[in-house]
Amino acid sequence: MASKNHKATDFNDLCETSLLNVMEYLSVEELCVVKGVCRRLRKMASRTFERRYAGAVHFDDLMFNMPEIVRIIKCFGPIINSVTVNGSIAWELNTSILTMLTQKCSKLKKLKLICYHFDKPEMAIMKTLVQHLETIELLYCTIATKHGVNYNVFLKVADELRELVFIGRDQEVDLKFLNKKFSSMQKLTIISARLTDEEVLGHFLRKNRSIKHFNYMPNVPLSYGRSWTSSFDNIVPRLTDISIDLNKNIDYVYLFSSFTQLRRVVISCQGYSEPIHDVVSQLAKMNTLKVLGLWKFGFRELLTLPKVNNIETLELRKIKSLFDLKALSHELNKQWGHVKNLYLDHTAVRDANDIEVLVNSVMQVKNLFLCDLRGFFIMPTATKYYLWCSNRMMPLNIFVDSHYLMQHTVSDPNQTIVFQPFKDRICQMVNVICADHL
Repeated sequence: MASKNHKATDFNDLCETSLLNVMEYLSVEELCVVKGVCRRLRKMASRTFERRYAGAVHFDDLMFNMPEIVRIIKCFGPIINSVTVNGSIAWELNTSILTMLTQKCSKLKKLKLICYHFDKPEMAIMKTLVQHLETIELLYCTIATKHGVNYNVFLKVADELRELVFIGRDQEVDLKFLNKKFSSMQKLTIISARLTDEEVLGHFLRKNRSIKHFNYMPNVPLSYGRSWTSSFDNIVPRLTDISIDLNKNIDYVYLFSSFTQLRRVVISCQGYSEPIHDVVSQLAKMNTLKVLGLWKFGFRELLTLPKVNNIETLELRKIKSLFDLKALSHELNKQWGHVKNLYLDHTAVRDANDIEVLVNSVMQVKNLFLCDLRGFFIMPTATKYYLWCSNRMMPLNIFVDSHYLMQHTVSDPNQTIVFQPFKDRICQMVNVICADHL
């Protein structure tokens, strides 16, 4: 029998903690609806959004999700500080997104654009949008100008820029804006895009004393001499991260001997016909070095490289000659015993049988990243998966493109081996590997 003292609870009687707990179960679209109910819920919805996403949002499939994206920007624009947009083939949608970001996101500091096309409207908007950005990432974008591929139109006004990441589309790019002095710039990454004037890098490195992360790996073998790379003599003491192509005109043993704080180096051997043993020997002497990436090298050379004890992360990409996983596993156990994180691409791993070799033979590896897979990659069956888990004593995280994980029916987090998607879907395709994942 109901108590005579029972009193119905009014909405205003609910404590803030209870309401916040309820909001944790709401989707972003539902938070947008709740935000328009009253002042109290508006504040709580904003707090929930900020706590859940830390001000960072990712927008893709613009043609299908545009109404939801518009609501999110209108509702939470003032607290959004980081935006990733995967561009649409409908260019007017790209224009609309940039316009809204300019109007609504006053605290925006990081902008990442993927597969975007810039024409006159977008370039005009970007001139305003980039003025207060600290990080700009342009991945696989295109631009329409009379004088070729030229992003100087808006990048030259990015006065507060600290990081620029540019992943090209195998084209030659004009980035003369780098001739300007960016006193706060700490990171410059240019991958798969050759500069029209590579001497601009020399000017940039000489002017910017704050640069710590420098990555330049063009899509074709380099033909320059020592002109711009001589600038390294002035900046090597403070560099912690570098990616470059080896060139026969440069004394890399001398160059790397000057580094004192280097933690990560990725070298591409596409234009280098000399053995890399001397270079790796010099790198092996660096106690600070933790991450080593080797691109476009011969597999046989890996088997005879000097021992590098301090490397914790090893990236092997675009291997040119026939790859033997069993031989690699033997070398990992013998020569690279401290490696905990291993990156391999389609030149090394082709199917689930190749993963099985690594699972059963490389016991010290804790994280296996399968990058840039090709074709119809079949994930292991449930039977194979449970067998691997029973044979493996040490836990192993295998990171794969989410497209391939959809084919995998087993996702038991209590197992020794766990398949997970990449945190950033685009990073697996490019050279920016470690900082965002580990």
